[in-house]
Amino acid sequence: MTTDQLDLETYVRDQAERARDHGTEAALDSAGLWRDLARGAIAYLAASGHTFTADDVRRLTGEPPSDGALGALFLGAAKRREIVAVGYERSRRPLRRGGVVRVWVGAEAVADRGS
Repeated sequence: MTTDQLDLETYVRDQAERARDHGTEAALDSAGLWRDLARGAIAYLAASGHTFTADDVRRLTGEPPSDGALGALFLGAAKRREIVAVGYERSRRPLRRGGVVRVWVGAEAVADRGS
């Protein structure tokens, strides 16, 4: 194999990332006003310096219009390095029945703690 050829692992990873990104875009395409509210909620919670979860965003914005919309927003904020995952906890939402949710904090809060 030459250096110009992709190895199978790289190809599979690239295809998985493309599929994820396509799903993210599709989930957000129909979100409209809710998407804007949720982006603002994530920014507000990140700026607070306190940890937060998707449950907190839902309390501020209501339920998302599609199953993947909220996760897509968290993924985007994390990719832009606006928020950082700092752990997991059990969801407080009765519908989740104690399922695990990721805990986030604003990236600036993490930087402040490191200095």
